[in-house]
Amino acid sequence: METRLNLASKRLGASVMATTDEHFGAAEHLVKDSESVAPDRSRPGPRGTVYDGWETRRHTPEEEWALVRLGAPGIVHEVIADTAHFHGNVPVAVELESFAVDGYPTSDEVLNSPRRTLVSRSACGPDQYNVLPSEDGLIATHLLLRLLPDGGVSRLRAYGEVVLDPRRVRPSMDLASVPAGGHVVSSSTAFMPPTNVLMPRTAASIGEGWETGRRRGAGHDEIVIGLADVACLSAIEIDTTHFGGNAADAFSAEYLPEGASGDVESEWRPLMPRTRLLSDQRHAFPITEYVEAARVRVRIHPDGGISAVRLFGDLVPRVRGRVIRRWLAALPEPFVRGLARSAELSAHGSDLLAGRGVEDRGAVLLDVEAAAHLDGLTGDDADRFDRLFYRPAASWAGVGQGARP
Repeated sequence: METRLNLASKRLGASVMATTDEHFGAAEHLVKDSESVAPDRSRPGPRGTVYDGWETRRHTPEEEWALVRLGAPGIVHEVIADTAHFHGNVPVAVELESFAVDGYPTSDEVLNSPRRTLVSRSACGPDQYNVLPSEDGLIATHLLLRLLPDGGVSRLRAYGEVVLDPRRVRPSMDLASVPAGGHVVSSSTAFMPPTNVLMPRTAASIGEGWETGRRRGAGHDEIVIGLADVACLSAIEIDTTHFGGNAADAFSAEYLPEGASGDVESEWRPLMPRTRLLSDQRHAFPITEYVEAARVRVRIHPDGGISAVRLFGDLVPRVRGRVIRRWLAALPEPFVRGLARSAELSAHGSDLLAGRGVEDRGAVLLDVEAAAHLDGLTGDDADRFDRLFYRPAASWAGVGQGARP
């Protein structure tokens, strides 16, 4: 059962921005969420067998490549170059480079920006999942897949995690969604990936939801959702859109406070009692009591399907420094330098933000309970740093418009 997050998912918003060649098969196949379908060799196209994958022409003098924009910026831990159904036409090897570019750059702007090796040259076998681990540990926004020298790849999976960008924090945001750092911690069972319920885009069909097997006895199924950090929750939505005769009958929810492991059942606290669900319906329920949750467990009774879980709320003020530290520590230095320029920090402030001479860049921030300035950052630099993370959003729980937490 797959609970990992594929950052190169079309459902999440991934796309192929550019490629050198797609003579036999479009590169956009790389980010499709479905498994590759076997070709029908009895019905060839004008250029030969039609593959459900990316395939370049033969006899390339050097290499072919495809530039993929990830669906959300994140740290890639493992890449799978799936060569399903490709046999004599696979590349000899593949390698991947990563980019971290802010905003909405064009393909040329991405290719002209600093890059890092994500996966060095690795042999590529036919008709198999080619598993390629990465220990890069830094945020990527785009990947460049190189085929050495040419050939075909069906799908590209980039499994990893989203690190919440503190500039994107907004009031009453959906903290369960993938772009907000929501992730699946565990799931009881599934016919479909449980990560589907955390996608930011509305499910287009039943195949983009989460459905469990038919339970013949007592019990329930469940999914545990981790939040980016501790949050005050104000509402929960359970969406059964597209699920008709196979929607869950009811749901209930519990939350886990900060510091609890969840291994002991008594650590879980009630969030929503068992509540009836309707088929093909978006249900919204307010949370009237003040709760601070690090994880939420949603149970469906007795089984069935849902298309989305949404948890609205605000990150609590005391975690602000931790969220900023985590993000800064995961950014490549060129990105941080660009961030400093956009904030109009001085050269000294830029060095501090980039953590020059500091073993852990995130450690240059003060304690989470203190003002989230950088040690040694003063005057205009301190004010500009403050505006970069807080004043545009005024989005931390209990914080008024324009005020510093």
